Parts: sequence; structure tokens; C-alpha cells
Amino acid sequence: ITFKELYENAEKACDVTLNKMEKTDEALPSVNEKHETDDSVPTGASPKICWNCSESEDMVSLYKCAGCRKARYCNDRCQEEDWMVHGEYCTRKMEKREKKRQI
Repeated sequence: ITFKELYENAEKACDVTLNKMEKTDEALPSVNEKHETDDSVPTGASPKICWNCSESEDMVSLYKCAGCRKARYCNDRCQEEDWMVHGEYCTRKMEKREKKRQI
């Protein structure tokens, strides 16, 4: 593969990603669910941190993403900054949950 082909493939991938982001930007769920401590989490479980800035729940209040209900963020800014990374995962989780509801 030539450098030109590599560059063109990367450019196409970026265009696809941007198009997906534009379509899903309105679907960005807000960080509106306060993280509540789950006493059932086993000792030694990985610490809960902001998926964007990595602040721990010891330092800041963390909120669950209302879409996937897995990701945790300090605030809306951190969630928005992480959307390019988190968006596809979040969308898949929401679609999976919706399919389960329809069954």
C-alpha cells in the first residue's frame, strides 16, 4: 500500500466518523444520572473514574451517562469531550437495550 492510498483511506475513515457524529450529535445523552455507590461491587474492583479526565470518585462526583449507563463523567464538558471515543459504544448499548425492550 502506498502512502497516498493510506492517506486516502484515513481521510475516508475520518469523513465517515464525522458523518456519524453529525447524525448522532443530537442523540448525545446528558449526564443526568448521579452515580450512586453500589455496595454489591466486590472488593478489589477497578476504581470508578471519569472516562475523560480520569478523576476518581474520591475527588469529584461522578455521573453515569444516561445513554449507555456505563460511562461515568464529572460533568457535561467531560462527556462532550469524550463523545468521539464513547459515542459509538454508547449508541450500540442504547440500541441493544431498546431491542430487549421490544421482546
